Order: sequence, then C-alpha cells, then structure tokens
Amino acid sequence: NSIKLLQKIDLFYIHTNPSVSPLQLKTIMNKKKSIIPRLKEIKKSRYGGIRHIGISISSEENLSFLVENKHLLDELDVLQINANIVINNPKLIRLVYSLGIGIVLNSVYRKTDKKIRNTKEGLKNIFCKILDSNKDVIILTGTKNILHLKDNINYVKNSICHSPLKINYLCDDALPVKVKTIIEDLENYFSRFNINNLKLEKNLISHKPKNVSESTENVIDNIINIFIGSLKTRLGPAPDNIQRKILSDIITFYVDHNIPIDAIFTWGPKKFFAGKKEDQVDLSEALALERLMFLSDSIKSCYSPGVAFSIFVEDFEGKFIEGEHLADIFDSYISGLENLVKVLNMEKIVKVIRTNDLLKVNYNIQTITKRLEENYEKLKKYWHESDLKGI
Repeated sequence: NSIKLLQKIDLFYIHTNPSVSPLQLKTIMNKKKSIIPRLKEIKKSRYGGIRHIGISISSEENLSFLVENKHLLDELDVLQINANIVINNPKLIRLVYSLGIGIVLNSVYRKTDKKIRNTKEGLKNIFCKILDSNKDVIILTGTKNILHLKDNINYVKNSICHSPLKINYLCDDALPVKVKTIIEDLENYFSRFNINNLKLEKNLISHKPKNVSESTENVIDNIINIFIGSLKTRLGPAPDNIQRKILSDIITFYVDHNIPIDAIFTWGPKKFFAGKKEDQVDLSEALALERLMFLSDSIKSCYSPGVAFSIFVEDFEGKFIEGEHLADIFDSYISGLENLVKVLNMEKIVKVIRTNDLLKVNYNIQTITKRLEENYEKLKKYWHESDLKGI
C-alpha cells in the first residue's frame, strides 16, 4: 500500500518503543533470527526501491546498548532517534556517527519546553541547536497542513547558521592599547575566514586539460609543491627523490579518482604549558586552521576536489599518559576546537576526530586499555632497572 501511495521507498526501518528492553532489542537484532535477514533480503532485492534499512530507538538505555554492542548494527544504515536523546547525549551520538550510521531525528520540538516551542523564534532556536551539532542529520517532521510544513522548512533554512564568535581576552597586566581596539582587530582577522570560504566556493577551478597525461602530471607536481612548501614555511628539509615518489603515488590515487586528497594530522588533547587555561583554544589554533585554509585554497586553484584534513585528537593516549583526572579538560579543549572549526566555517575541509571515539567503534576498548597497562608496567620495570644499573 505504501509503495502504491509513494511510488517508491528509499528507507525502510522497524520501530521499537520505549518499553522494549535491551534484552528484547538483542533478540530483535539477532542475525540468526528472522527480522535482520528479512531486512537484508528486502534491501538486496531493492524491493519497492528500498536502498537503506534501519531501526528506531526510543530510549538512551537502548542506544547505549547498541553502541556498546556495535556488531548488532553491522547490517543497518540508519537509526531513528528522539531529538532529546541526541541533544542530551553528544558523546553517544559522536560514536554513532563514527560507526558510519545515519541519524533520522523525530520529535524535534514535541518534548521541549512549551514556552519555547510556542513562538516562531523559539522553534527556530530548537532547530538551530540541533543542526549546529548534527549537520548531517535528517529531520523527520509530521505536519498538520502545508503552512505548518513550510514553517518547518523555513526553520531549517534559517537555522543553517554558525555559532557567533565570542572573543575573550585574558591579561593580568595593563595593556598598552585599548581592549576595544584589540577586539576590533581580532574580529577583522576572523572575518577573513568567512570571506575566504565564500571566495573558495564561488571560484572553484575545474581542471579540464587538453593533453590529459601531461596535464595530470603537472597537477600532481603542483599539489606536491604546495604541500612541501618553501624553506621558510616547512619544518625540516625537502623530501628526497624516493620520498617525493611516495608522495606522488599517493596523490596520483586521489587525482585518478577525482576525489579530495586525504591529509591526516595528530593533535594534542589540551593546551600544553598554558597554566590554568589548558582547556581553552586561542589564536594559536586559529593560526593553524588559517594555514590549512591557505593550503586548501592553493590546492583547489589547480585541483577542484581539493583536500580534506582529518585532525586526530589524541584524547585516549592523553588520558593514559597524563591521567584520567584530566578527562574534563580534554573534553572542554576538544569541544572548543570543534566549535572553532564551525565558527570559522571550515567544516567542509576540516574534520576533528577523537581517537577515543575511533578506538571505541573499531576495537574492544577494555582489551586495548589492558594492553597499555601491561606495556606501562614493563616500561616502569625497565626505568627502575636502568636507574639502578645505568644505561
């Protein structure tokens, strides 16, 4: 009947209500039972046009259970989740995204404060709050009539905005210039990011060479030179011929497939040597991101797919090396870095990934922690031995 009314179905999922326990959910998701194999069969045959399958989750407990037992999600593409669960559990939702699962949000404002949802401004703010931290989310919205639907669409359109930039200054001594002047200068500096981003989007250069092989070689060579930089901009010597060949092979892969070049960095989980303000980002992060923007701009000028920067923030390693007591500082700093990327409108080229999330969704975190502890004990034993016997 649905296929008759809709002509085709893109996404098909089963519904679980809040009364379903984790134990019942485990039975439903058991790959040896009938439900998951049937869903797979429907997707494989493209019955009714179905390309994606999923399940709706109505409690935090069940969402936590599925993330902890991630193998149960192997066959699914999408989770439908209540908006309140998404807003109140950012750590859990990060893991869902890390698993490569899409999210459909229901009850966007049904369960929020009545006073807020009774005004158009309040409704806009509700959408803004969700979209600000879940840019790839799909919003499921019921509607009473066409005007109600148009209002909801406009809330989404108007909410695709970025958090306002707030500038704080911290200085114990008297400043040689007026604080107002400093803030104005900083605001002008940060406004350049958005101007550069708009310019990039408008001026993408499509590389359509006449002599494909020769021009492709030139493109690859140009990209390598941009990454290497000059004696003034890079740390250390230029790569030798062997290293350059390795770089060329890697970049050739991306150019041949016409996709953005993956560039990966590791990043510390807090401000080191910053005294009490270890959990706050400042101009040093902004300058680093500006450098990435410059690289992106330069590469797009000769290769339109550009570059995608993945910043791996080592919060798991940080907790192991520096202690669990710094977990809140790490979380605050990384959230600040993520917000800075958003505020500077750089989400299209920069992705911040927490190693803790990456490990949780790909490995057994208990096994890894145990192994690290074993390694640490061996190191400690060696340190004591070398102190007694000398090197």
